[in-house]
Amino acid sequence: MLDPILPFSFYQKSAPDLAVALLGCPMVRRIGDQWVGGIITETEAYTEDDEASHSFRGMTARNAAMFQKPGTLYVYRIYGIHFCLNISSGDEGRGEAVLIRSIQPLWGIETMRKLRLWPEPKPIKGLCNGPGKLAQALAIDLSLNGVWPGQKSDLQLGPATQPVEKFSCGPRVGITKNVERAWRFQASTHL
Repeated sequence: MLDPILPFSFYQKSAPDLAVALLGCPMVRRIGDQWVGGIITETEAYTEDDEASHSFRGMTARNAAMFQKPGTLYVYRIYGIHFCLNISSGDEGRGEAVLIRSIQPLWGIETMRKLRLWPEPKPIKGLCNGPGKLAQALAIDLSLNGVWPGQKSDLQLGPATQPVEKFSCGPRVGITKNVERAWRFQASTHL
């Protein structure tokens, strides 16, 4: 469990600004009586005016969490197999969110390895370095969709103890629209 957790006001930023602000923040997930997780190292931003965003055509049952209060978790299934974790941003009623692409695993590594079927000696670097891998390692599924990551939530985010000052920007992965937007952000160094 994290103490303190990120306050509501932290999420009241545009998706690109929140995507940068989340770099270096700890994220944990309760699995049974254990907390597992790590430090956010890679994110992607999506806004309502972005054709690559799920919110571009308006609110639906699937993407409604993107339009809820900032900080709301938006979880969806991709390719019929993997889950992806996003965090809504900006103002309530606007469809913006940040995709969490990668974390540096720090807590509950053995549990995450079991969930990912990623035994030793496979390198820890490959454990949570993609949104599908991250979701599998943290047992993220649709039960978290629409949840606000508060003190009693099974997924929590806390403030960075070491702010990320250097990061790279690049094209988002797996999209075909608005590919020119360099809205993928990655911490330049391990934290």
